[in-house]
Amino acid sequence: MPRARYEWALWLRIVLAYAITCGLLFTLTWLVADPSRTQPLMDFMTGLLKVSLIAVLWPLSYTLWPRKTEPTSS
Repeated sequence: MPRARYEWALWLRIVLAYAITCGLLFTLTWLVADPSRTQPLMDFMTGLLKVSLIAVLWPLSYTLWPRKTEPTSS
């Protein structure tokens, strides 16, 4: 299970990076205050959401189907 824990921690970092990016982009959108000029920023945030949703597959797979440990022969 250490691998699954590592993968979940990595995914949480991805989500944190997404949250920071969205916060910055929302701030920029608010500063510009022109929806026609900031629409590409909103589209970019939608694309970034797909990255975090795809990235959740790895920790989920390691949690549901952990690797079998090889028996050690002494």
